[in-house]
Amino acid sequence: MKLRVVSFFDENWVPPILIGGALAVMLCLLIFPRPKYQSFAEAEQQQKVLKHTRWGVRLPYRSGKNVTIDLSQPAELLVYESGKDFHVVRIALNAKGAPEKTIYTKLSEGEQLHHLASGQLLVEAEKDNHAFVALLDPSTLKPFFSKELKYSDLSTSYGAGNSVSFGHWRQKGNVLIFYHNSIKIGRHSWNSADHEYSVPYVVDCRYDFHLLDLTTLEVRSFVGLTPADLRPLGSLLKAGKSEIIENGPLYFLPDFFEDRQDVPLHQYIYSLGKFFLVGDQKTLIFSLENEEGNTLYFSLDLRNPDAPPRWDLPKNFAALFPDELALTEAEKAERMKSQDIVVTDEHSDTLTYQPDQIELSPGGFVVVGCLKLGDDDYSKERSVAGVQIMEDGVMKQTWVYRLGHLYQLGPLLVDPAGQRLFFPDQGPEDRFRVVGLSAISGKEVSVFPANILLDRGNGDKAGRTLRIVGAAVDFQKGLIYIHDQKQNLILCADIDLSH
Repeated sequence: MKLRVVSFFDENWVPPILIGGALAVMLCLLIFPRPKYQSFAEAEQQQKVLKHTRWGVRLPYRSGKNVTIDLSQPAELLVYESGKDFHVVRIALNAKGAPEKTIYTKLSEGEQLHHLASGQLLVEAEKDNHAFVALLDPSTLKPFFSKELKYSDLSTSYGAGNSVSFGHWRQKGNVLIFYHNSIKIGRHSWNSADHEYSVPYVVDCRYDFHLLDLTTLEVRSFVGLTPADLRPLGSLLKAGKSEIIENGPLYFLPDFFEDRQDVPLHQYIYSLGKFFLVGDQKTLIFSLENEEGNTLYFSLDLRNPDAPPRWDLPKNFAALFPDELALTEAEKAERMKSQDIVVTDEHSDTLTYQPDQIELSPGGFVVVGCLKLGDDDYSKERSVAGVQIMEDGVMKQTWVYRLGHLYQLGPLLVDPAGQRLFFPDQGPEDRFRVVGLSAISGKEVSVFPANILLDRGNGDKAGRTLRIVGAAVDFQKGLIYIHDQKQNLILCADIDLSH
């Protein structure tokens, strides 16, 4: 019997794909577990809420277990939830902070809600071959624009197989850019006397853009850009396939279970990175980037949808548009999250984190991520660490909280005034708890009641996300707004976080 050797993935797996500068495992053909939910009542925190409740508002729909409460706007709460439909509830508050009016709307699709700088509300949902986009009036919640934006689907050309896709959106001025990557991974196989070998390579890819002008509500679309359209990407992919075919056997050493080298697939996976609207928003400059930091820059003439993208060196684009190609501070901070963070600990040892999240704190920042032990080797647990930036520019780890598991954490809840941060963790007997830490010292502080959801993932701890749901805290007023799923209520209660 021949022993079958597979590099990177088996037939039920999709290989690592570059998303936001970090490798994330995209999986298919798996039956995902149901999300696990623990309410504040199940965590035996109901008395802490009910004893100090100020008011409650019944939701105008039967709520589930994935509610988000948004406190970002003054004098109102925004409550939204995705499921079979997308529900949005606006609870207007009077001068005393009591509920005054409730407005509700339901959309057929939606996953996330975002506040745009222009004041509108954006509802969006990313699917395999399209994005659903809707704009809502923030006062009435009435949609005044909705559209399904089509994306390329390589499975229609090559069959389902190992075809993966991912997309996102960015705002540039008064334009929303919805973009999408679709990548087809093939497999080169060969036999020896005793073994059957298989290594992956990039067969094809497609890139799509939809630009929505928030002033005119006009959509300009560029769908199905191929490697041939994006010179020199086509040549790079051909070279990658040739390398796999010619040198594939060299990636398997005799003792392949211990010493096998990985096929450099990540060198040939390019995903969309930076975007710039220049020349009075007549030209879109975008980049394609791989895991090793190699970047290709292209420009699109938005006035001529039929014109092919133009490739050029970054310095030439920068010479034409020196001011417009500068990254904003927010964009720099976002890109920093995709780069390894090198710090020193109290013993002056060097540590390298692959960050999931970075939150700024006085004198430095807080990083959530895994320790890098070597090339493509990471610790079997995630950590939350405080990092201080010294006068000489060295980044020093001042404290660390080890989670003891690989669950990803949802967004940290940060109290900027109190210099505290809060996140969910898994406690004894498989129960969830909220952990509160000082952002300065890492010492534990008092916490608040919360509902916690362990999102379904790819079947292992590394792909599952533990996050707080249906809870929001007003740290200045000492109030918590929390979803009571059993009673279908949003409750407002006093909380004491003074210590």
